[in-house]
Amino acid sequence: MKRLLVLAAASAALLTSACGTTAALNTAAINTEVTANAAWRQTADAQPFEASRTECRAATTGASHKDAFPKCMAAKGWTRG
Repeated sequence: MKRLLVLAAASAALLTSACGTTAALNTAAINTEVTANAAWRQTADAQPFEASRTECRAATTGASHKDAFPKCMAAKGWTRG
């Protein structure tokens, strides 16, 4: 429920601003997705979390598929679960 409220607030703020672009909405979704770091689990060969998250955010900003970020994180050794 908290995630939904955060996403709704972020969406409302972005939609009312002049910069409510698709890329901005994707960034808001990514930020909401990674808010709960505890939801990510590392595999045996995982790269450092903060660096992985930063690289995946940069690589998937503006991506048309919402699963691009989790796939990027999985490639770096981090899975949702």
